Amino acid sequence: GGSSIIGYVAKSLVGMLDWDLTPQDAVALPNVVARGDTVRIEDGMPAEVLEGLRELGFTLDANRGENSGLHAVRRLEDGSLTGGADPRREGAALEP
Repeated sequence: GGSSIIGYVAKSLVGMLDWDLTPQDAVALPNVVARGDTVRIEDGMPAEVLEGLRELGFTLDANRGENSGLHAVRRLEDGSLTGGADPRREGAALEP
């Protein structure tokens, strides 16, 4: 799973920094990991995204779980912390 970690982290950072998602929502997004021309995609990806990848010539290995174990913590502007625990694995993030 080592090469998948980069994809998990990038997905979560894009979710939090570009889409303003909470850490919980960002780590819970479906994982997408591309290795060469094959793209592994978890359940939950919109059909139009899947079709777009196929049209670009990618082979999809859809609905195959990546079994991520990513967790995230974010410091908010007021200095407080908020977090998220990947629902695919054990663990929880408690809100204060």
